[in-house]
Amino acid sequence: RSAHNATRSIRKAVTLEPGLLMGHNLLAKIYIGQGRFKKAMHHLEKALELDPSMWEALIQLQFVLHRTKRLDSARGRDVNAKICKRIKVLFKKQNVAADPQEIGFCSFFDKATWQRPLEEDASVTARMQANKYVALADILAPKIVEALQQYYRNIIKTKYKVRFAEKTRRYEFEEAPLANLVNLMLTDLVSALTGQSVVPTYAFPVYYVSGGHIWPHLDVAENEISLTMQLELSPQH
Repeated sequence: RSAHNATRSIRKAVTLEPGLLMGHNLLAKIYIGQGRFKKAMHHLEKALELDPSMWEALIQLQFVLHRTKRLDSARGRDVNAKICKRIKVLFKKQNVAADPQEIGFCSFFDKATWQRPLEEDASVTARMQANKYVALADILAPKIVEALQQYYRNIIKTKYKVRFAEKTRRYEFEEAPLANLVNLMLTDLVSALTGQSVVPTYAFPVYYVSGGHIWPHLDVAENEISLTMQLELSPQH
């Protein structure tokens, strides 16, 4: 009931103020969660009209185009090109030498790139169904992992929009553009493993240091499936 009331309130706000950028984006996220992709697409396009550089709206639109099998349309190719261009900018800003196109980062929703465990081990789905969890190795190609490692290392080194949480002994990132994108890209893998058509909620990248620990999650009810991916382990640190 509270979710319904929230949706109604946001919809009313957007009707009264069509230029409410975050309102359009929030409505789109709600509609994506409900599988109402046509409505989600409408609000994402509105958000991008207001701010063509809005990363979250852009990658969510790409996800909707993928789910509605329109990623190969003219609009889909345009969105893919814009996202790939932005990834190159993000890499360059953090001195990541790799070309995202060459390492496969821009092969959006490509099964061989983003569903590697299924390609290499057909038993993972059965293990997930039987045990309700599965540990996977090499979810991403080594070159993509290496690029992400360099990206996050440099953010920590330069302290670019990052804060240190003393209680949990970890660095938390104020922005998570690549984590949010990877989260969307891995949706098909999670759907295949669980046998359900899942919709991702959010990504939360963190960098733990010695003595760091994870507190119990408080949003289990809202997130039935959790995907935890470890990019790097350095025991000496």
